Amino acid sequence: MSYFDGIVTNFLGAFALVLICSYVYNWIRSRNYPPGPHGLPVVGYVPFLGEKPNLTLENLSKKYGDVFSFYIGPQLMICVSDYEIIKEILNHPLTLARPPQAFDFLVGKGGNVQKQFPIV
Repeated sequence: MSYFDGIVTNFLGAFALVLICSYVYNWIRSRNYPPGPHGLPVVGYVPFLGEKPNLTLENLSKKYGDVFSFYIGPQLMICVSDYEIIKEILNHPLTLARPPQAFDFLVGKGGNVQKQFPIV
């Protein structure tokens, strides 16, 4: 066995280990989420969306139901395809809860910046 064969073997072994660990991590992390298709470890479901992702998502909603989840890269996406469920989600107060942005102290809670931070 040559030196080059050892490097290739080690690289393939490490790559396989990373893929397996990534798959197990995503499986454990997504157990409490809605059902959905399994994507690839690094890119998620992106390669399977095709040229018309809207049609692919419509087919997935027929297969998995009105609420399903999938990964785009490392980001979990939850897709809702029923009007009543969307309306209920968007009317819930926690839906609009957002973490504070970095420069909120400059603008405040809306309104006129000059009144909140008068120029002396």
